[in-house]
Amino acid sequence: MNITLDTIQNAKIIILDGELDADACEAMTPLVESLPDDASEVVLDLTEVPFVDSSGIGLLIFLFRRLHHHHVPLSLVCPQGQPMSMLRVLRIDRTVPCFADRENYLAYRKTLQPETGFRPHGLLH
Repeated sequence: MNITLDTIQNAKIIILDGELDADACEAMTPLVESLPDDASEVVLDLTEVPFVDSSGIGLLIFLFRRLHHHHVPLSLVCPQGQPMSMLRVLRIDRTVPCFADRENYLAYRKTLQPETGFRPHGLLH
């Protein structure tokens, strides 16, 4: 698993490349435990993730709860494939906004009310 960090307008972008399995989750634990640090939002880009197992789903849920506790929203960039299928079957896509690509995420972000940071939850994008 390769992990790349990026920032867009104070949103921390975590780009993953490789399978999100138990080994990858172990490698990501220090990063996840350091969040939200100073980020106003966290985006997990799963574009290059071909497979997510139950450990990966557990990590996503842990990350969502951790960020939610700090009032920091989480979004996922996840095109069609096994990871998106898992998110749909488990209905995670109804709680965490999911986008087919980063361009769709950026277009959505422009629709947010800047003064409140309001974002509707439970929508698939």
